[in-house]
Amino acid sequence: MTLSADFAMKLESLRKEKNLNQTQLAELIGVSRAAVSLYENGKNIPSYKVLKKLAEALDTDVDTLMGKGGGEQEKPKITNTAIPLGPAVPQMYAHLRFVPIVARATFAEMGDSPNPDEFDTIAVPIQPNDDLQRLEKCWVFEVNGDSMEPTVHHGQRIIAEPVNEGDWEYQSDRVYVVSYAGYLVVKRIKTNHLRTKHYLELWSDNEKKGGMKVAQRGEIKGIWKVLRLDRAPEIY
Repeated sequence: MTLSADFAMKLESLRKEKNLNQTQLAELIGVSRAAVSLYENGKNIPSYKVLKKLAEALDTDVDTLMGKGGGEQEKPKITNTAIPLGPAVPQMYAHLRFVPIVARATFAEMGDSPNPDEFDTIAVPIQPNDDLQRLEKCWVFEVNGDSMEPTVHHGQRIIAEPVNEGDWEYQSDRVYVVSYAGYLVVKRIKTNHLRTKHYLELWSDNEKKGGMKVAQRGEIKGIWKVLRLDRAPEIY
């Protein structure tokens, strides 16, 4: 049985012992009912912060919630950055905040500092050259549309590092996620005009499916530098 399956079964069991439905539990820990449903279906594992809230709401501890202890074989313990899957599967995973296509509009409307706890996490394989401190600050975005083909395709998931506002004007010549004016787009910044003309030119790699968009400085809420696909090498 996988770690996520262990957690899912234990969570559902403890919730029912407390006579709580998914909506009630979601309200107690500050997430959506859909998030709780994903946890119990084994499709997602929450962040360590949310795990602690779950444990408190269910009168247990994180280790018990994750299924550790009480058996012949001790199960792995979750951390806030990665989960070891055991000696038979040496691959390590980081659990990063995930913005799927269905949540892109919501994310773009959240303002300058989106609350990480509003979004579920996704397991991303840690690559040999990854800097874990850098990686754990990243977000995963699901690509919508084919305007950036062949660099990235519709439905692919990209890892992107948040860029400090003071560094926005120095970003160029690669792919970025940009939130501005109620939009969340994945585009290439070819030339950065923020310092002189106070806007960005956002270009599509697939010129037949998109052109150039202009993001005015006052409309920009956030910029994330795309590092790589969640299971592939770097993107330029």
